[in-house]
Amino acid sequence: MRFITKGKIYERSAIAEGYSQNGNQWQRMTLVLEVPRGNYTKKVAFNVMTGNIAAVMAFNNGDVVEAEWDIASREYTNKEGIKSWFT
Repeated sequence: MRFITKGKIYERSAIAEGYSQNGNQWQRMTLVLEVPRGNYTKKVAFNVMTGNIAAVMAFNNGDVVEAEWDIASREYTNKEGIKSWFT
């Protein structure tokens, strides 16, 4: 599913870095947008991953941007065999 929202950049986190189990390097940061909803605003946090961080860094807090994202859920089974889902 594809979603689009427009809002003002409220905050960007520091960039976290690491390596996947396959040895691939990754980066992640959290981007918080302030999105108008009627008389109020809502804050929406996104995790921005490796390939998109450079584009986000081109903007400053207070800039109005349009964000597009996909939502998907994945199954996870822990060491005890208990299955759960995360989005």
